[in-house]
Amino acid sequence: MPGVCSFFKCHSVAIFIISCILLLVIIIVGSLCNCYEKKEIYDAKICNSELYCKKILTNKEYVCCDETVNVLSNERFAECKNLKRIDFKGDILYIDSSAFNGCENVEEINFYGKVQYYSDGAFQKLAKLKRIYFKDLDIIYAKTFSNLTNLKSITIEKNLREVEDDAFLNCDMLKNFNANEINVHLTDESKRAAVVSQNIYVLKSWTFSFCDSIEKVVIYGNVIAIEPHCFSACKGLKEIVYCGSFEKFKEVYPLYAIELLSDCLIKTTDNPQGVNVKDSIKNR
Repeated sequence: MPGVCSFFKCHSVAIFIISCILLLVIIIVGSLCNCYEKKEIYDAKICNSELYCKKILTNKEYVCCDETVNVLSNERFAECKNLKRIDFKGDILYIDSSAFNGCENVEEINFYGKVQYYSDGAFQKLAKLKRIYFKDLDIIYAKTFSNLTNLKSITIEKNLREVEDDAFLNCDMLKNFNANEINVHLTDESKRAAVVSQNIYVLKSWTFSFCDSIEKVVIYGNVIAIEPHCFSACKGLKEIVYCGSFEKFKEVYPLYAIELLSDCLIKTTDNPQGVNVKDSIKNR
């Protein structure tokens, strides 16, 4: 009997030890899974590696990068073909021209911090991009969004001071460009409006050219010059609202350029009902 008891006692101890080991393994594996899931969405260091994109993001439709992601370097999201939305929580110091190479299905990007600088062509590979939001952006460089034919909405919440030539050239689906930091949420895609920032003083040539879906543009009196062809071939443009007098608007926008907007109604502070350009030309 003592031998039998000793056997069962040893056996019980062995079972106990094995159970503890199994429990420990389960806890470790669970912790790793939780950590892995957290890294999958938020860990900048993992996001920074080629392994991250190819192993983790390959089948993901959404990724949110936390405040530690500050540089979008060469092919940062290369070949992430299933991604549809990307959010950046922190300030972005630099976006490389090839950062979004292969992101052929991205439809929405949100920058919730300040974007300091981006290379030429940084957004040109985003053929299906529909919406882009910037919390803080100083300048839109020449041809930044040109030829993005699916782009419908651009919102810059504050500090936009310059839009260079051809910025939205051939964005024929663009319905909403909102850079008004006071009423940033006033417009939506259904209103088909462009609201220009109060910090912008010059609207460059071809800025909104061939943006066929924009029907209304709101321009503040701070603008001192609207260069020729700024609104050329905007087939859908029906109304320009200028926060100043009509006479001042004619000084800001060359008369021959205004004549190109013959089917457009121009509303000014002293004439809120609007001046039809066609009639104005007839009565000149």
